[in-house]
Amino acid sequence: MDSKLIYKYKNMVIELLDDPAFTVGADNKDTYAVYYYTNGHHNAKESFHGIRLFKDDLELNSCLLTGSGGTTIHLTCAIVDENSLIVCCGDSVFSLDLPSLELKWQAHADPVACFQIYKIEEEYLIHGEVEVTRLNRYGDIVWAFSGRDIFVSSDNEPSFLLKEDRILLVDWEKNKYELDFNGKKTHFSP
Repeated sequence: MDSKLIYKYKNMVIELLDDPAFTVGADNKDTYAVYYYTNGHHNAKESFHGIRLFKDDLELNSCLLTGSGGTTIHLTCAIVDENSLIVCCGDSVFSLDLPSLELKWQAHADPVACFQIYKIEEEYLIHGEVEVTRLNRYGDIVWAFSGRDIFVSSDNEPSFLLKEDRILLVDWEKNKYELDFNGKKTHFSP
């Protein structure tokens, strides 16, 4: 196991972790109660994010999310929102019911990889490699925005910043974009 995040939910603990050693169809060291795949199937290049729910050190439930495309666990890849755990995994965002870990919805929110999720105005903003996408509470795409190149930085300059009333983006070619929360471009500088 590589990266791990811990969330508190009521009187329980949620562990979210990378499981890069997991192999579909193999006898894996770590097993899960339920497996959720992007679009119901698995692909060659995948991300494996394990979720375990504990109460008083007793594991209550577990699941594995498998997303097409490579992503890892980090501080802004998931959020707990009321009775839901919403996780970026590969090219998709998964919403799981808490505490059952049943799949509520899964949205294909970027053609390549979903990096970060933020809650804005009762909806979700996804920083993807190719697109910035806004999802409603049911996983439906409200809008998506793409630039001239991918929203990844080749240096330490942030490629995605969320401000109080706008989104600032920098693509691989150093083009700068400013969006409002409705996905409208309010500024661009090449």
